Amino acid sequence: LFNNKINTCTKIGIVSDYYYNNFGNKLQSFALQFLFKQNNIESQIIAWEDEKTDILIDYFKIRKNKNKKRRNAIFKCSIKYENNPYIYKNTPSAINDLNKLKVILFGSDQIWNYKYHNKLYLDLGLFNGHIIKPKRYSYAASIGTLSIDENLKSLYLYGLQNFETISVRENKSIETLNAIGLKNNIRFDLDPTLLMTKVQWEQYISKFAKTKLPKTKYILAYALSSKTLSDKANFISKKENLTLIDCMDPSNKYFCINQFDFINLIKNAEYIITDSYHALIFSIIFQKKVMLLNRESNPDMNMRIISLFEELNLNTEAFNNEFIDTKNITSSEIFKNLTNESKKYLNEIIAICNKADKGNIN
Repeated sequence: LFNNKINTCTKIGIVSDYYYNNFGNKLQSFALQFLFKQNNIESQIIAWEDEKTDILIDYFKIRKNKNKKRRNAIFKCSIKYENNPYIYKNTPSAINDLNKLKVILFGSDQIWNYKYHNKLYLDLGLFNGHIIKPKRYSYAASIGTLSIDENLKSLYLYGLQNFETISVRENKSIETLNAIGLKNNIRFDLDPTLLMTKVQWEQYISKFAKTKLPKTKYILAYALSSKTLSDKANFISKKENLTLIDCMDPSNKYFCINQFDFINLIKNAEYIITDSYHALIFSIIFQKKVMLLNRESNPDMNMRIISLFEELNLNTEAFNNEFIDTKNITSSEIFKNLTNESKKYLNEIIAICNKADKGNIN
């Protein structure tokens, strides 16, 4: 499942939140690896050594806990397509391994959210004080908060000043990083899942989705922290005479599903109600009608959706009120321009690996 070496043909190491087994995390990681593979660039996930224990225990033991069963469903799916992750250890041989790479890419997802990580110094590119040769970049990385804790600002500055370019997925993060004194080139980029087309995602749904879809028309509910989900979802399902699928309900048959089952449910739903960033993204990709809910318990988490709406010139006041018809978003000039800019940036990174003029993500 894991690797103690960098594969010979690997040129890019991807530092992401590997062990955080949720749908969005694994799908953004899949998208980045897919985009590099399009250009015949082999990439490999870099994971931190002492974070792997729980996931291996979950994987090799049969458990009744449904949360862990879902984690296993996601993990079992991911090992089918991931190039065996490299486990970084604080040793000279590990540094020698990393120095074989051309680029280490950090992101995407909430890799820089200090509230969630106990290995922040590694996620910020500080390899235990060792000097490494590969160029450091980020792609659509997320801080996940509107501000950085005062005691951590110097750590962020010390780590991120070594990056060639910093790419974030929330426009507010540019202001946050500038505020701590960071002088690097900082840019906004789309989440990598949005750089793959509907047809490309459908290809992998047919390959990896395992759970049969319901025979009746349905509304999909998926909320991570919204308290209003149940009332809204039940009201609309009765009004529209639709089956309600709540894939955050452990009693629902669609709780223990993998990441491609999840996007297949989005693809075939009549409506989606969610407070999830990636549920919104796949609603956009599959041109669905979606209602967005506020994260009442953690309003900072709304920032990523608001940022995407602002970049796409959409109405940010749509939360909680109405369904948004996303069918024209991916065909808009704004979306095409954002996509092209993000692909251009990734092509520049590919060019460094190839020592060529440019990459060819299209």
